[in-house]
Amino acid sequence: MSHLIAPHGGTLVDRMVPASERDTLAAEAAALPRITLSAKQACDLEMIAIGAFSPLTGFVKQADFESICRDMRLADGTIWPIPITLAVDDATRDTLSVGGRAALHHEDGTLLAVVDVEELYPHDRTLEIPSVFRTEDEAHPGVKQVMDEGDWLPGGPRPRAPRRPRGGGRAPAPPLPWAVLKALAKRYNCIRTSAWDKDVLAPGY
Repeated sequence: MSHLIAPHGGTLVDRMVPASERDTLAAEAAALPRITLSAKQACDLEMIAIGAFSPLTGFVKQADFESICRDMRLADGTIWPIPITLAVDDATRDTLSVGGRAALHHEDGTLLAVVDVEELYPHDRTLEIPSVFRTEDEAHPGVKQVMDEGDWLPGGPRPRAPRRPRGGGRAPAPPLPWAVLKALAKRYNCIRTSAWDKDVLAPGY
């Protein structure tokens, strides 16, 4: 009998590929359109791949994007507070095709994943920003971040990311600066307040 709590949404996602498939993945990626991820996008990708964002299996499609912004729920009704997106600019969008694939790379050139592009839709900031952050003031770090992102959202990709060997991964991340912690705390407070307003979360949580 397992003593683990059930994953959010009922399914624990794992989009990592075993070490034995890394070379095949890299060979496939070499022939695909390339998307270079921001630090935020790279973090979101890893959270999807390891299951920390379960039940998400990829960056959200348009129906989920709009449902999250309006109701803080996925299109199937599962509670979800912020759309997890992969925003790209016009030049990158022109290299992508719906039904195709793309290779996601770190800013240093490292291959992070191969994804399926099931949708490619406009980035509706006028819906996302006031719905998620309850302000349109670019002094808010979340608002500024979304404003600086690309105008197009590849939706529905299911990332397949190389699994790092145990014991040989990255060095531990340094402690977050106080300014970053404050920004995260503000973002959490926006989420919590929005959840209260939409009756998704009971006051007091």
